[in-house]
Amino acid sequence: MYRLPLANASFDTAVLQMVLHYAEDPPGVVAEAARVLRPGGRMIVIELAAHQKADLSARLAHRWPGFSDAAMRTLLTEAGMRPGDPVIVPGPLDVCLWPAQRPDLDTKS
Repeated sequence: MYRLPLANASFDTAVLQMVLHYAEDPPGVVAEAARVLRPGGRMIVIELAAHQKADLSARLAHRWPGFSDAAMRTLLTEAGMRPGDPVIVPGPLDVCLWPAQRPDLDTKS
C-alpha cells in the first residue's frame, strides 16, 4: 500500500477500505493511492471515525484511533486531492466515507 507496482495516473477510482487505522504511515498510503489516479479520478476512503476506545489498539493492533474529519481532510488535501463531504455510518464504532477527487489538469484547484 506504500509502493504500488502501478503506473502513475493509471486509474479512475481508488478505494481505501479500513486500512488506514492499521497503517504506520497513513499520509503515505493516501499519497500513493492519489499517485495512481488519473486527473479527475476519484478516491473513497472508508475508515473508522475518531473514537476513544483505547482497548482496540492493543486487542486488534489498531495503530490509530480512527480519524477525525479535519485529519482526513488534511491527509487528502496534502495528497493533492479535493475532499468532498463525508458520510457517517453510525454504529458501535462510527464509520466514515470520505470522497475525494484528483483535480483535472486544466483546473488550478
